[in-house]
Amino acid sequence: MNKIFSTGLIILYIGINWSIAQTADLSSVDEFLKVASTLKEGKVISEKQWKTFDSSSGYVKFAKREDKTLISIIKNSINIAFGNGETAEKDSVLNISQKEIIGNKKMLLKKLILTNYIDVNDNYDSIKSFRENYDFNALIENAKQRLSAFIGKSMIDLRFRNVYGLEILMIKNKASILSDDEDDKIIIP
Repeated sequence: MNKIFSTGLIILYIGINWSIAQTADLSSVDEFLKVASTLKEGKVISEKQWKTFDSSSGYVKFAKREDKTLISIIKNSINIAFGNGETAEKDSVLNISQKEIIGNKKMLLKKLILTNYIDVNDNYDSIKSFRENYDFNALIENAKQRLSAFIGKSMIDLRFRNVYGLEILMIKNKASILSDDEDDKIIIP
């Protein structure tokens, strides 16, 4: 049960985008799986493949930012978690202390995002199978039916908001543990 829940969170983590037509745009999930698969085979990601990845629904928002810090951390973490030969950098990021994190939010992002991708790598086969076999449109239809009954309105009148980068929500929640001061928390628009 935990694996199914975790897999669902990973799919959301990668960036499901709900469109106005209420269908799931899983292009970012598919692009992520292509990149991860290529790295797991010991190959290097081409510039063209990274551009396709950047333009997918879950990552385009980060790739288009003037400050490329977040997309760079994401790509570097994917390379470390799924590629070979990045052991020293992996250990360096994973060994960042709480003291260093409090003083440097970028280090917090690096550590948490890398940790998330390592978890994805550990469960890669089940996540890939879940993506290939799960009927996300049926999930949406079931959710719309249940919400309609609960809200008392037709789901035609309602729209889902985009879901981008669940890891940011997780990071914000973990960061809030580090500090009670609102100004000291990581807030990413």
